[in-house]
Amino acid sequence: MPKFTTLVGLELSKMFHKKRIVFGIGFMILIFTIMAYGSSRTYDNHWESQWHEENLRHNIEYLENQINDPNLPKEVKEDLQKEVDFMKYELEVGFEKAREVRLNRELEEAKESLANPDTPSENIPFLQKRIEVIEAQLEHGDSSHQVQKLHYEERLESVTLELTKDNSPEELSKLKSQEKELKLKIAATQPDNQFNSFFLLTMFFSTVGSLLLPLVIVLVASETISGEYSLGTIKLLLIKPFTRVKLYLSKYTALMIYGLFVFAVVSIIGYIIGGFFVGFGGANLTRVVGMEFTGNNMSGWFHDYSGAFLVTNFQYILIMLGLFLVLLTAIVAFSMLISVFTKSATISLVATMGLVIFGNILSALMRNFSASKYLLTTHINILNYLEGGLVVPGITLTFSVVVILVYTAICLVAGVYSFKRKDIV
Repeated sequence: MPKFTTLVGLELSKMFHKKRIVFGIGFMILIFTIMAYGSSRTYDNHWESQWHEENLRHNIEYLENQINDPNLPKEVKEDLQKEVDFMKYELEVGFEKAREVRLNRELEEAKESLANPDTPSENIPFLQKRIEVIEAQLEHGDSSHQVQKLHYEERLESVTLELTKDNSPEELSKLKSQEKELKLKIAATQPDNQFNSFFLLTMFFSTVGSLLLPLVIVLVASETISGEYSLGTIKLLLIKPFTRVKLYLSKYTALMIYGLFVFAVVSIIGYIIGGFFVGFGGANLTRVVGMEFTGNNMSGWFHDYSGAFLVTNFQYILIMLGLFLVLLTAIVAFSMLISVFTKSATISLVATMGLVIFGNILSALMRNFSASKYLLTTHINILNYLEGGLVVPGITLTFSVVVILVYTAICLVAGVYSFKRKDIV
């Protein structure tokens, strides 16, 4: 009787001869290339300068219309006119020169306030930090990593001051979370405003890649069983000396290996492409992960950083791979189950794509129902755990993994049982 590994090898050989593989991987590489190009353009100085100039002209036109409003108070008109004059000065001398003039003016004002004996003592540390920030802006740029860290340090001083006051338990918990967040961001070595090839990969896999990766696998998984029926090769397989259980599990294992292969190929090719657009490197730069989504309002999303920690970009990729494989266990098992029941690759493909694509939508619609946490669709976006991007608060990573594996076991058992009893005629 053939070994299980031999069967897996035969299944992999079949998969790698399918044109869908080339299409799926090629499409992912195309999307990644577009993202890499867009990222490089975002930080292209010439493009940014053109955008800023167009924005200035639009703002000048808008403010001048406001100034011409006869109902506007004289004092307001004077303030608006000063803004317009400075914007016109920016257009005349250029953004960089005007920015330098503005920062030097703010620096001079901050130093004068610091030297003023009437300045309250509690304002002195903030003025000193403000001077440090402006000097860093002049030397490194407004959105540089150095300036960001100084802003974090400035916020940390404010939070530390708040912690010394009398706070309610809820306020104290939020302040401690903010304190840890800022300390981690200060310690992180990943520049938030700078892209590199590894950072681009992590951004890809945590956004569009988290949707595209499962779909690429589903393209092949949907016809693993049904394709054998439609071609009539299922009879040839079943007359060979191995059980249906072994055949089914060999196909399942081959699909998991195929998923690992796709992830590796996209990562390697993506790293090379990203390197040409935004620069190589970034594997050992650290970033903050593990924050927990706690809710949102009009101001944005809120996270609890009490369980957050630092990882390198390389570790981040490996963790994402692990989470992707966990998710893939359920998606592949579900796709194969549908394929066995319907004997149709199309129905299996549509059903599984619907699970992946509409999973996030359904979980968002049902997030107010306690039972939603037991639905597989709620955990489809497990790759977003690292960035605290879940739409359902209160669900832990461990709980999501357990739910996914339970669904995997149910689909596998049902699939094996159905395949054993399926009439091949």
